Amino acid sequence: MKYIRLGDLLVKSGTITQAQLEEALALQSGSGKRLGTVLQEQGFITEGQLIDTLMDQLGVEFIDLNGYSIAPELAQVVPKSIAKKYLVVPVRVSRSDIQIAMADPLNFVAIEEVRAITRRHCPQDLPDFDAYAPPILKSTFVWRMEVSEITGKERTPG
Repeated sequence: MKYIRLGDLLVKSGTITQAQLEEALALQSGSGKRLGTVLQEQGFITEGQLIDTLMDQLGVEFIDLNGYSIAPELAQVVPKSIAKKYLVVPVRVSRSDIQIAMADPLNFVAIEEVRAITRRHCPQDLPDFDAYAPPILKSTFVWRMEVSEITGKERTPG
């Protein structure tokens, strides 16, 4: 399957114009930000549009961690240091596979490290860490660390 860049997918679908893409690319240049972030900041796309496009582009699913119950025993599968370093949360484990939700599904180093540590195949999912950061680690989750430790964001009321 041929890889199509995010901006090209958004233009092709009519979500943004070519002019908006060019403006976002100019703003992105040298900023260190990802294109999707710049497009959102400029109000060209919504977070939902970005997630939908990323799911299509990368072939990953979206997991709403807000409504997802994470079993405490999963905390023993991926070490806390790895989960924190790469913003990954294990959501399902079988004998041969581990399914993780991760903030950056393009972080192949993180995927390979989780595979190596767990000795399992690792298909990943795309969680909405910005919108659902507070519930990433449920109070029953064995790691018992604050979400702000993982995401670097303060918990917002709501």
